[in-house]
Amino acid sequence: MAGLNYLIKKGHRNIGYCTGREHSFSSEMRFAAFNAALTKVKEPIKESWIFTDCYTMNDGKRIIKDLQNLKDIPTAILANGDEVAAGMITQAKMMGIKVPAELSIMGVDNQPISEALDLTTLDLNIKEIGEQAFMQFYNGTNKTIKVPFTLVERNTVSTLV
Repeated sequence: MAGLNYLIKKGHRNIGYCTGREHSFSSEMRFAAFNAALTKVKEPIKESWIFTDCYTMNDGKRIIKDLQNLKDIPTAILANGDEVAAGMITQAKMMGIKVPAELSIMGVDNQPISEALDLTTLDLNIKEIGEQAFMQFYNGTNKTIKVPFTLVERNTVSTLV
């Protein structure tokens, strides 16, 4: 999981994670990668830092509100999408939590809102994936194609010493 590896490389070990559907194939694959990356750096998963059913800005706001009820909070959160991350950033500002000094937030998708909020994100090249999928459908083929992702570093992830 490239996003998690990036956060670990920046010194983060206490990392929260949000996902959409808890038991979908892609969510389970991402969670397994999340678990493997934390295991590699000998960090346990904290169940209170795992957030499910995250799709919208309001879900991101909910996550930040939920953090205030915890005695121990992560130093970084990997959101499953830029819209969710945008909600986190918005709510953090409202609550006086400094991003990235107190909480680093990373998104996925590189949507226009991520540029507007200066959000660090992973660009999964969704347009290219869609084009490749259409061409395979159109040509009647079914082969595995790897489309590379791009890390877009902006200013919502701090480096810990």
